[in-house]
Amino acid sequence: MTDTTLAYCTACHPALAGRLCCICLPRDLTPSLGPFDGVYAVATLIHLTRPALQEFFSGIRRILVPGGCMYFRQPGVTAVKKEC
Repeated sequence: MTDTTLAYCTACHPALAGRLCCICLPRDLTPSLGPFDGVYAVATLIHLTRPALQEFFSGIRRILVPGGCMYFRQPGVTAVKKEC
């Protein structure tokens, strides 16, 4: 996410101002980053190697609160909804 995208997301979701952040995946997924109610990743996972994907999902589990949700969107992937 670029600074421009972060500003756009903040403008679209003013209630989240100051609570959105941009990180480098999977490197920045440390326990000190969370906890979060949700994580949103758009067109990012396709760029990760299989080992990096495993590290990514392990990191997501560490930073989400119990019952938290992870939403991701990839080009060409049909939306899948799963109860969190």
